[in-house]
Amino acid sequence: MFSSAAITKTKRSPMVGRNPVTASRDVVSDQRVFEGFQSVALEGYRLASLDGLEFQSKRAGQSCGHTGFRPIKAPSMSAVQPSGKQVTSTARRMWPLHVLATMSSMPGCVTSNHPVLRITRTPIIAALVAAGLYGDGFAAEPVPVEPVTVELWPNGTPTTMRSKSPETEKLFQSLGGRKPTGRVTDVTKPTMTVYASGTPDSPAVIVAPGGGFMFLSYEHEGTQVCEWLNSLGITAVLLKYRTPTRDEPEHFTLPVQDAQRAMGILRHRAREWQIDPQRVGIVGFSAGANLAGHAAWDRGDRTYPQEPDLDDPRGPDFLVFVYGGGFLDRDNPAAFRAGFSVPKDAPPAIFICAHDDKNAPVEAAMLYLAYKKHDIPAELHIFAKGGHGFGMRQAGHPVSHWPARVAEWMASMGLTEKPAP
Repeated sequence: MFSSAAITKTKRSPMVGRNPVTASRDVVSDQRVFEGFQSVALEGYRLASLDGLEFQSKRAGQSCGHTGFRPIKAPSMSAVQPSGKQVTSTARRMWPLHVLATMSSMPGCVTSNHPVLRITRTPIIAALVAAGLYGDGFAAEPVPVEPVTVELWPNGTPTTMRSKSPETEKLFQSLGGRKPTGRVTDVTKPTMTVYASGTPDSPAVIVAPGGGFMFLSYEHEGTQVCEWLNSLGITAVLLKYRTPTRDEPEHFTLPVQDAQRAMGILRHRAREWQIDPQRVGIVGFSAGANLAGHAAWDRGDRTYPQEPDLDDPRGPDFLVFVYGGGFLDRDNPAAFRAGFSVPKDAPPAIFICAHDDKNAPVEAAMLYLAYKKHDIPAELHIFAKGGHGFGMRQAGHPVSHWPARVAEWMASMGLTEKPAP
């Protein structure tokens, strides 16, 4: 029907840039096209020489110009960048995702009310399913759905936070206050934001950012971690826990309540979010690792009234402990604090930190040895350089590869599919 077609990138699409799984796909094409559409402006892309595409929603009575999807073969399809460089074969087979992404935003096409979309909650995947194309030669990777934020305590938190003291405010300001980008503080209504992987029956990981129980490092220890977990096919859950809590009798008590409630909600709504309730883990950074450790290891009664429809008595099924602390005795850092010990039924764990991070490597080593004593599966990585708070930042040191080590560990534990070499 036509001899050639080209897709040229004009600017980065917000949709593509949001997700690191698809961010590197500059332009995409394949040998399959649709018949009859004159031209369409994609989000960030220009299509040329397509004698046309025509399509319609599978919703009854709402069409976009024709009677249905009619995929056909095109004799000479190609995709080129502005430089003229040919794109990779992986990218070439993905161009229908961008076409259908645009369709999903057009009136009368695939919309949020689409019956298929209500099942998958992913506009692009829903459009492919409706077209009868998904899984038929395109080998599209799962695309995360839009994040969903859930309030943890809709009827009010069980424990009232103390007012922030002048000492806490002074300490907060000495650390830069609100100036560093990505910081969140004064959280009185804690939430969890679910970044669903789009992979059925996937594991889920709660992400607890650090910040000294004064603020949350919400980007390099939060949203960026969620994006990385999504790239592994894991549903990520960003925990916005109450802070600051440095003026509480124990800094961690209220944040641990938030983590425990989040785990309960996740397991109760596992079918809705397509997660495996037996594979709910937690990754914590610094203060977030402290609360994660308490959620994993404390065996006393919980500090708030339990609601059967929202709470679950189990702790996390696995733990990723990144430069955490707070479990050593202040006067004797060679021993754990009074009343703390790693229980015999602790979940499998991996400990990540840098040698040049004060007492963090000592604490990680002691926690690992406690795991070894109980013969509980665990792994320890102490990198020579990296300091504290590196998170997802690329520092140019081997410590920047800690996510790969964690992915390998999760795969070895049977928590995820084995990552590509």
